[in-house]
Amino acid sequence: MEVTETIFTTTEETMYNCNTVKWSTFGIDVGRKELAEKVASEFNAAYRGLFPVSELLLHPGEAMHFCDNVRRQFAYWDLPDNIILRSLSE
Repeated sequence: MEVTETIFTTTEETMYNCNTVKWSTFGIDVGRKELAEKVASEFNAAYRGLFPVSELLLHPGEAMHFCDNVRRQFAYWDLPDNIILRSLSE
C-alpha cells in the first residue's frame, strides 16, 4: 500500500504544536483558548484540591484516564492526549 499524502513531515510537527495545529483535523469546533478553558474546567471538576496539573503529568495512567474523560465529555474523539495536556498549560 502506497502512502500518497503525509499529514506531518517533521518531528516537530508530530508534536502537534498548539499554535499551528488545525483544530478541524481533530473534529474541534472551538479555538485554542476555548479548548483550554474547557479542559481546565474538566480538570478542576475532577481534581480540585487533590493535586495540581504538574502532578497529573507524573501519573501517566491517570493522565490517560483524564484525557479519555475529556474526549467523552466534549465528543472530541480524535483529539490526542498531548494536545489535551498541553492545553492545561495555557
